[in-house]
Amino acid sequence: MDDEAGNTGSVDRAHSPAPRRRRRWGRRSFHTLQQERSPGTNGFRPDATYAALDLGTNNCRLLVARPTANSFRVVDAFSRIIRLGEGLSKSGRLSDAAIARAVDALAICRDKMKSRMVTRARLIATEACRAAENGIDFRTRVAEQVGL
Repeated sequence: MDDEAGNTGSVDRAHSPAPRRRRRWGRRSFHTLQQERSPGTNGFRPDATYAALDLGTNNCRLLVARPTANSFRVVDAFSRIIRLGEGLSKSGRLSDAAIARAVDALAICRDKMKSRMVTRARLIATEACRAAENGIDFRTRVAEQVGL
């Protein structure tokens, strides 16, 4: 009888792996986080300037901030519609016009990051950049022309 009860499709919790917990700080290790923090302003370096750049399927967004006593103060921001994914579903490629718009927007972001003396940045690109047939060519062009 006990054998038949085990075949009912129920999950045996003793043999199922526990779900993996996501790290609180993403992929950054504790050691890296401790180096970046210092006593004083919210645990972050007071002279640091942080930037987050998101190159999405439709928009390019940049946020530049500096730590304060309790949070961050935004010192610069940028957003532009670039429509990078335009026509991607039909052709499987990023169009030349979309690449040109993205490169122009990224050049503006680079200039803003330099003028604000960003010390630490996180740059994220949409899945469309990785999935497109010419995604590697796009990344190479951005690196050569923009330096990001």
